[in-house]
Amino acid sequence: MLSYRQHRHPQRNVERAFRCVKCWMPPSTPHFSEWGIAVSALLMCPNVATAGVFSEHTGTSLLAGAALLLVGLAVAWRYFSLVSVNRQLTNSLAQCKKAEHNLRDSERQLQGLMYHANAIIYIKDLDGRYLLTNRRFDEIAHLGQASALGKTDYDVFPGKMADMFRESDQLVLESHRVQEFEQVVPGEHNDNVYLVVKYCLYDEHGEPYALAGMATDISKRVFAERRMRQSEQRYRQLVETLSDEYFFYSQDQDGNYNYVSPSITAILGRNEDEFAEHWTSYLTGNPLNAGVTDMPRKALRGMHVPSYEMEMFHADGRRRRLEVFASPLKDDADAILGLEGIVHDVTKRTEVEEKLQRQEYELRQILDNMLDGVIAIDDTGIVRRFNRSAARMFGYSSDEMVGQSINVLMPVPDSENHDQHLQYYLKTGNANAIGRDRVVMARRRNGEIFPMRLSVAELPKQDDGARRFIGSCSDVTAQRQQEEQLRRSAKMDALGKLTGGIAHDYNNMLGVILGYSEILATSLSDPRLTKYVSEIHRAGERGAKLTRRLLSFSRRQMSAAEAVDINVLLDDIHLMLEKSLTARISLCYELEDDLWLVWLDRGDLEDAILNMSINAMHAIPKEGSLTITTRNRHLSEHDAALLGLGHSAGDFVHLSLSDTGKGMDEETRSKIFDPFFSTKGENGTGLGLSQVYGFAQQASGSIDVRSRPNQGTCFNLYFPRHHLRGKKGGEPKREPTPLRATGTGTVLVVDDDRALRELTVDTLMRYGYQVYNADNAEGALELLHQQPVDLVLSDVVMPGMDGYQLAETIQQQYPSIKIQLVSGYTGDQQPAHVDEKLQARLISKPFSSEHLFRRISSLLNETSQKGSE
Repeated sequence: MLSYRQHRHPQRNVERAFRCVKCWMPPSTPHFSEWGIAVSALLMCPNVATAGVFSEHTGTSLLAGAALLLVGLAVAWRYFSLVSVNRQLTNSLAQCKKAEHNLRDSERQLQGLMYHANAIIYIKDLDGRYLLTNRRFDEIAHLGQASALGKTDYDVFPGKMADMFRESDQLVLESHRVQEFEQVVPGEHNDNVYLVVKYCLYDEHGEPYALAGMATDISKRVFAERRMRQSEQRYRQLVETLSDEYFFYSQDQDGNYNYVSPSITAILGRNEDEFAEHWTSYLTGNPLNAGVTDMPRKALRGMHVPSYEMEMFHADGRRRRLEVFASPLKDDADAILGLEGIVHDVTKRTEVEEKLQRQEYELRQILDNMLDGVIAIDDTGIVRRFNRSAARMFGYSSDEMVGQSINVLMPVPDSENHDQHLQYYLKTGNANAIGRDRVVMARRRNGEIFPMRLSVAELPKQDDGARRFIGSCSDVTAQRQQEEQLRRSAKMDALGKLTGGIAHDYNNMLGVILGYSEILATSLSDPRLTKYVSEIHRAGERGAKLTRRLLSFSRRQMSAAEAVDINVLLDDIHLMLEKSLTARISLCYELEDDLWLVWLDRGDLEDAILNMSINAMHAIPKEGSLTITTRNRHLSEHDAALLGLGHSAGDFVHLSLSDTGKGMDEETRSKIFDPFFSTKGENGTGLGLSQVYGFAQQASGSIDVRSRPNQGTCFNLYFPRHHLRGKKGGEPKREPTPLRATGTGTVLVVDDDRALRELTVDTLMRYGYQVYNADNAEGALELLHQQPVDLVLSDVVMPGMDGYQLAETIQQQYPSIKIQLVSGYTGDQQPAHVDEKLQARLISKPFSSEHLFRRISSLLNETSQKGSE
């Protein structure tokens, strides 16, 4: 409380309050005006304030006093807020000091832990300089009292090690991922293997500023695993080198197989996994196994289990008798860990007695059912055993031959010398026939001589000392025929590849000749020049026909096959054949009614018949006859194999042409289908019968020739029966659509032959198409990426990617583009994914411009019609 004197001097009291407030406020308090501080003093000293209001010496009004009161209140609120903030800052500062102290303690503990850790720990900057290393690092680096800080791997380690460390650092820095490595560090005595973990350290912006690494020595574990693998490998080698009569297995405590040696496959025909999963089912269904299924469980319980036998079935159904030796697998503490065992296949041993009992019966059955003929004779040459195959081969029954001399089966002079050779062998033991496989000539009951493969062996002596011999023989007539067909096919194939390659280039040249001659024919008005162009075009067509003949006999001609009735075809060409044979040759038909249809090229068959007929005419010196016969034949597997038609029995149409000419000897007959072989000297090309042979092969048929000197020749052709679907005669032929003057659309021409490509481009442009061109498939695909195209016209045979591969790629990437392939020779291309329509509409070179325009116009019209629909 203020005294009266203080009431009497209010100004002095205000100044004293100002000084008190100013001293009382903290130094951080913002500077207020003296008036504000005075107001605060007045607010804190009500008596002074009151004295100021009611004093007679003051002129302050009540309104001014109220304003001063509000200002004082604001300053007081600000003051108390600053006091609270000051207290919070003081507490935060104390907590920060405490946290800093704890952090320093943690850092000291972490540094101590890292320094004394057994693992190698380090930190590098991005340039590979060490920022931090621990004691273990210094020991491994042999730094002693030196420090690696600030140094790189190349300052601390040898060059190769530094390269290895730096390479792994770069991998971590580039991948920004934690990486693990196994690194080998050379030591004083042995190499040490370390498991290294490296990772990046990132700043507050997420950018790597350093690389940390930790390496643990795993040498002992690695070397122990290596020794274990080596030991296991030796163990497996020992187990897996067991003969195919043994296999090893191991089981765990639950009886599950955890290992079965691979020889199980040889014994039971099953792999390890199959046996381990289904072995219990292999034991069931056999009474012999009833008492042994519990044996493994007894062994796992520590009970003594003697060896035992059981029976299982091989994968192919055969019974296998197995002898099992099993023993528990124990650890060092004698605790049972599982079971190990060896299984011995004793099937052969247990079957010996059964085989001995059945030996005579089985021998007889085997001999009688062998494909090869088996003949047994005694030391005087008398037949003692003659199996069924031998009976079929020679035409004698077993009863007829047993007791007869073996000489009846031999032609002269072998039959006359056989007894002498046999006695010589019995005396000296020297003979070329015993123990050798050779081809000899044999004689059937009907007197036919045929080649036979013979192998002779001497049987063990009988109890009385008598000696016996057994011979195995097989008719190699079919084999020789097949070898001849194979030889002929090989010749045809080799020549076909040559002629095919020539035909490809030749067709391209013919295409250019025919194409430009066609253009000239429509452009010239001079009749004399037009005639010259016509002769050029006619010569080109003759060349095209020659090319087709070359491709036909080489079996590379693209055939226009259809269902053909050979009888109808023969009726159609009857007049032509009569004129070709001239009046001195009589033509006779012997045609079977209701002849089956065949699937072949009608034109090729006409050419083949005409070719063989003309050969027959040349083979008949004066007057004679040619008989053409057709028959429906069902061939057995044996007959089909002999004719080179495979080993499948089936229905075939037999076409034969028999003449009364001078015939051929065996040497000539074996060569008649060889390309360029001719008996006509300079008057023959040697391609006629080669063409016939190629046609027969192409039609999935066969051709056989029978001929003897002065007894005429018979050509026999066999074609598989064709079962026509739908109505006989197929669909009616459609009339060609009228040719439009111009076409619309964009065409890409792909051909590696420049001249033919330019001709095709010019021809299509004349018809009104917009045309692009490329000389290979790769260039065509690049153009398609840049330019829309409606149709691609491509050659088939091109270097690099061929036409079929280009078509497949276009169909996948541009399914709306139409494709038309052209070729005069497809080579060995075997389209795997090209649809049948694409193959069926392939255009053969050379082709006319009208044919090409019709095909392209038709394809583009299909596209426009589908679009309108």
